[in-house]
Amino acid sequence: MEFLTVANYRLLTKQTTKLLNALTTSKDKDVIAAVKGLIETELRKALPESQETQSIIDQVNEITDRTHADLFLHAVKAYVIPFHAPQAEDLKRLFKKEKRLRIPPLTAYDWKEISYFSWKDSGTHRQYFVLEQEGKWQTLQGVTKTDTVKGVCRICRQHTLVNLFTATVKGKTEDAFTSYSHYICEDPAVCNTNLDNYEQITTFVEENRKQK
Repeated sequence: MEFLTVANYRLLTKQTTKLLNALTTSKDKDVIAAVKGLIETELRKALPESQETQSIIDQVNEITDRTHADLFLHAVKAYVIPFHAPQAEDLKRLFKKEKRLRIPPLTAYDWKEISYFSWKDSGTHRQYFVLEQEGKWQTLQGVTKTDTVKGVCRICRQHTLVNLFTATVKGKTEDAFTSYSHYICEDPAVCNTNLDNYEQITTFVEENRKQK
């Protein structure tokens, strides 16, 4: 049964890494217990309340080393709900104003690895976003600068290589436009790996689609 989001899985990965770091740096049982308590609190806040979730938390508490952790994460991935993979025809419909939409090879993606689908057109410097919200696809498009710097991504909130993304939205009157600019991960795959809270990407898309 698939019941975890990709972001849930990323959170599990991060919390498992946190536990491994504690196990390798301390032999103090109280310290280890404290770390496990913090991890359990984070997981209970983010994961759906169910018997399956309790089982996952119990399994995290039993992890003793890297091999054990890798086996656990591999097994848990079976419970991840994959991103609803779009077809080329879907993307053309979603971005119907783009007459020369260049679509990446969709078969190259592991849809259990991404919370949102994004790609760049190197020729036009455009970046496209597709995500699911309440059973429907939401989209966003804009232009990215080619220059990269080290900074905090507006989507995943992690410190990494970022570039400036600008979305322009038509306003309430014919000649009114509003532009929104944010630094986001240079590589959408890296951003997806970092993203452990799905609300962060939905908020980003909503904020950049607002009219003023």
